[in-house]
Amino acid sequence: MPNNTLINKLRYIKQTFNDHRQKKYVSYFTALQNWYKFRNLKYEMYDLEGARKFKTSDTVFVLGAGPSLNLLNQDHVKIIAKHNSCGINYSFLKEEIVPTFQQISYENDWGLVHMINAILKRKKLLKDTVFFLNDKALYRLGHPRITPQFFSEEPKCCFYRLPAPIFLEKPRSFSDDDFDKTVFYRGTLTLVLELVLKLKYKKIVLLGVDPDKPLYFFEDMDEMKEYCHQLYSSFKKRGLEKYENMVPKGNKFNTIDVYLYALKDYLLRKRDVDLLVGFKNNMLYPGIPAYFK
Repeated sequence: MPNNTLINKLRYIKQTFNDHRQKKYVSYFTALQNWYKFRNLKYEMYDLEGARKFKTSDTVFVLGAGPSLNLLNQDHVKIIAKHNSCGINYSFLKEEIVPTFQQISYENDWGLVHMINAILKRKKLLKDTVFFLNDKALYRLGHPRITPQFFSEEPKCCFYRLPAPIFLEKPRSFSDDDFDKTVFYRGTLTLVLELVLKLKYKKIVLLGVDPDKPLYFFEDMDEMKEYCHQLYSSFKKRGLEKYENMVPKGNKFNTIDVYLYALKDYLLRKRDVDLLVGFKNNMLYPGIPAYFK
């Protein structure tokens, strides 16, 4: 009988090699140049256990880039500042909130140059933020001394291995067994939820997570107008009228709202963790309670 563990390892190695070959961020020559050029750059690398030292609260605000992020006023910002936050991709453009942690997808496509430009303008602002860095990005040559443009000044990074996502073999509801293994399902939001749970937060508040709105809070910012034009044009070409994760794709039969409702119930029952949204006008309310009254 074949050794399934060995077969899976070989398959993983092949997939990793192909991903690296096709999507590495820089050439080997540039990687070597940068490693030497930035050899004195100071950076810190932690695992998830080590990154817990940056926790100062049991509450974390998970920051998406949806338009509802613009609903936050100064009173809200003051409350958020008393706790921790984890930004997703472009959420750091909301400069009133400097995230405790930041997860950036670093997809090597047309949008990467826009992300780099946004980070370069805010390297000092993000100097105390811990950047999540997974093995997929590392194998693509994402590293503070090879691609310093991906990170803040003298960056702090938390390295982790990308978990295998929940696999639905047929259209069905999520089970406790699914979530017992991982809550990573589809998209960066679900990955961040997996990470903040591993950091042992007890209250998770979703801000700027608007599944019914394929729009972004930063679309009126001059520096992001070209990016939004290209992004919205691609949505139109693909016929997307909803947030992408609100459309079933492949074995991702359940949409993100179904996932979040199921996850909220699971976390409360099995882990004594509260999952909330920011405001009552979110489409997920009242199925998921609101933090701000």
